[in-house]
Amino acid sequence: MLVRILENIFNPIQLIGYVGMICALVSYQCKTNRNYFLLQTGCSVCFAVQFALLSSWAGMLLNVFSIIRGVIFSLGDKCKKTFYL
Repeated sequence: MLVRILENIFNPIQLIGYVGMICALVSYQCKTNRNYFLLQTGCSVCFAVQFALLSSWAGMLLNVFSIIRGVIFSLGDKCKKTFYL
């Protein structure tokens, strides 16, 4: 019984989600917007991979949009052009 619980907690797919969660928690400690959005992008990458491995395509697509958002916002003043809107 305990072995099954530990297998579920330390499943490799779940570990990817744990890394994403850690990126999200650490991102709120950043002092600059660039670092914040880069860590949020890392969080979204981890969750997109996790959802892809779980065959949850809607969740993966949502995180792909978050990856694009994070990359654009991490550019800072470079993304204040009409093209990015």
